[in-house]
Amino acid sequence: MRGYIDNSEILVEQFGEVGTPDDYATVQRAIDSGHNIVFSRPSGYQIATKLTFDQDVTYTFRNGSSLIYKGDKTSRLADVNGRAVFIDPVFDGDDRQCSLSLVYWSAGSGPTYFNGKTHNLTAREHGTNLTNTIYGLGIDVNNVRDFVVKDHMFEDIKSYNDSVVYGTPTEGVGFCGGIVFIPPTATDPTVLYLDYSVGVIDDCTFKNIQTIRDAGLALPDWTKYDDGDGIRFYGNRAFAPDCDVQVRRGRFIDCSKRAVKSAMKGVRFSDLYIVSTGAVPYPMSTLAKLNNDNSLVGVNAEMRNPTREVTSAVQLAILDNGNTKVTVEDINLDYCQVLFETIGLNAGSVFENITVDGIRCPNVSLRAITETLNGGSNNLGIRVDNIDVRARGNNAIFAALASPWSFGSIKAENMSLKLVKDCVLDYAELILNNTSFVGNGISGYIEIGEGTGGCQIGSISVDQTGFGSSLPPNGSYFAVFYGDGSRIGKIKVKTAETAPTANYWNVLYGNGLHVGKMEMDGPMSFSVGTSDAAFGNIDSVTRLGSATTGVVALMLGSAGLSNLRIGSVTDLRPCTVASVRLLSGSTAVVIENLTSRSSSGGAAQDDTAGQLTVHNTVLWAA
Repeated sequence: MRGYIDNSEILVEQFGEVGTPDDYATVQRAIDSGHNIVFSRPSGYQIATKLTFDQDVTYTFRNGSSLIYKGDKTSRLADVNGRAVFIDPVFDGDDRQCSLSLVYWSAGSGPTYFNGKTHNLTAREHGTNLTNTIYGLGIDVNNVRDFVVKDHMFEDIKSYNDSVVYGTPTEGVGFCGGIVFIPPTATDPTVLYLDYSVGVIDDCTFKNIQTIRDAGLALPDWTKYDDGDGIRFYGNRAFAPDCDVQVRRGRFIDCSKRAVKSAMKGVRFSDLYIVSTGAVPYPMSTLAKLNNDNSLVGVNAEMRNPTREVTSAVQLAILDNGNTKVTVEDINLDYCQVLFETIGLNAGSVFENITVDGIRCPNVSLRAITETLNGGSNNLGIRVDNIDVRARGNNAIFAALASPWSFGSIKAENMSLKLVKDCVLDYAELILNNTSFVGNGISGYIEIGEGTGGCQIGSISVDQTGFGSSLPPNGSYFAVFYGDGSRIGKIKVKTAETAPTANYWNVLYGNGLHVGKMEMDGPMSFSVGTSDAAFGNIDSVTRLGSATTGVVALMLGSAGLSNLRIGSVTDLRPCTVASVRLLSGSTAVVIENLTSRSSSGGAAQDDTAGQLTVHNTVLWAA
């Protein structure tokens, strides 16, 4: 068939014979002509020799036509060097292995894909950088300018890293995916490019991207041998190249390791939909792994089954050269082990200007947040706000931190909470209603501060009514607030009427501590300063309830307690003992106003014979 479609489009067949084992010569002549070319053969064009697109023209694919790769692992289907526009292109890997990627966009180019598909690639042999890596589209990190990938499908791209097809499973040989940003050598960048790559990837789908592994692997191995990512941006510890790339409204279906991974600056991900249908035999390791100066805004992820819970939903790995700004917002998923994780790669990693806002998961089995510094540093450089999580199982902890973080609003259900010294927390709503809860990583339920320093807390509300009469996790305590210099605006604790009262399960101490308001709704008491340290100031303490209790509201004192001032204590619960007791060894404790319903004959019990001063006492009939 020969002929013109119109004055601006010419059929490939105008330039020679097609339908041969290798249509390279005819197709390359059409490309070199500089005309807008139409690929219209329904059965496609077989290409065994690499094509080179270096014209700034349009290539249109009609009638389901495709370019079908018939080469081997030492070559690829095509290099693109110009600013070509591809409309409805179909690039078929024919279940073969190519070198690095089926199509590669070189430095100086700026192509466009509108619609179409890249699919059917399989890597079975490895050994070099170029054979260890197989992607649908490769884009140079250097100077690919104003490119567009729009509504393109990347599907059925696989790499074997198993004992049957490949041989000996090896870490780092199963890299595969839809799009990769990488130099043409398939090695990490060795320089910081000034003319970095710029473009958008919009409304694309990445489906069945996976490293094929042996069955029956344990967690360390199933993730170690897996490198199947929808999109990957390459960098290394010394060089994380700049780019300006937006990935918007992407759909990632059964990508074995991650939907996206970035080791480059300037990448912006938004409105991603990620799903694991069970077609991949192992759970995903990560939804998104980010780097310096990246943003991830808007993720809806479905693992659909607890057996496919993602290991670590969002990872932030900071490279040596610092970070300008990192934003993570509006993340929603159904099942995970860890929701958000930070990783310092070495002592040069500095965590700063990092904002996490609006992350939610109703089934977290291990931790909401975890941190590994590896010698790096963080001093309130990470701000987390509007996090809403609920534990699955009995062992979850909200955070495992090695450095101080700043938190806005936290809502956590059936998770123990530990904050190291110097953390900042505006508001926390904690709920404990799983009577089988045992915690993970700390001895009790809530631990705020450390012996060497406290935290700055706005308000913390704890509802343990659903925990019933169970003892604290590990028989230790429900809540302990400690550390020198702590500032706490409000503590509110609510328990069931059947909550255990034989011990003082809530503890508060530390030099120079200031607490605004303490409120207890239940028969429990708070132990203040009984463990350690001289004290500071508590503005008010209130115990609510109408049922009679046999324990004090406040147990004060130790050999180290001195100079404690309490503005007011109001015990509204009938009590068979004094509402306040000061233990021997304490000195200089003052309560301005004490209101009690004690039937013991006194609102306060002073074991020091004179070190407790109560300026105004109101004793109600019990």
